[in-house]
Parts: sequence; structure tokens; C-alpha cells
Amino acid sequence: MGITRDVLGHYKIDGPQTESDILEAASIMSRNSKPAAKTTDRYDAFTVREYQVAGETRHDWTRIGVASPNGDGKGFRLALNALPLDGVILVRPYDPKEQPAE
Repeated sequence: MGITRDVLGHYKIDGPQTESDILEAASIMSRNSKPAAKTTDRYDAFTVREYQVAGETRHDWTRIGVASPNGDGKGFRLALNALPLDGVILVRPYDPKEQPAE
């Protein structure tokens, strides 16, 4: 059995695969994988709608996705659940809200 890695970084097990081969491959992949992103590396994506109530300007913030830095530190990965009507996306650092005590 041999474990190879292609140019994209994907692992491949060559030859017959036994349970121990698969466990060995999983061990190699877990050692070589990047750690999960910290919540401090997370950003939320919003669309903000401005509206008027009794002459007062208000803003309605709708979370439409999340962003996280790429592994190489150049740019961000943006995963959207919706698109803003006005084409403007506001990205802000993740701010976890405290859960009320029960």
C-alpha cells in the first residue's frame, strides 16, 4: 500500500485497502491538516437596509453569510446564504452574543 499526494494536496491510497491502511491514511491526513479556524478569524456578512419610521432613520441588519481568511493569508472565503438587493455587503468581525442564563 502506498499513500500519495497529488498537486492539489489530495491524498490517495494506492493498492489494496485494509482497515489498517485506512487508519494509517487517516492518521497521516490528520497530522497534515490545518487547524480549524478560530472564532476570532470569523467575520459575518450583512446587508443593511435603511428605512424611515415617523421621520426617524433606522437600519435593519440582516446576516447573509460568513467570511474567513484563506489558509495562505491572502484574501477571504465568503460563503453567502443570500445576496443583497443593493449589491452592498458589509463584513464585520464576529461578535458572539451572550446566551441568557436559564
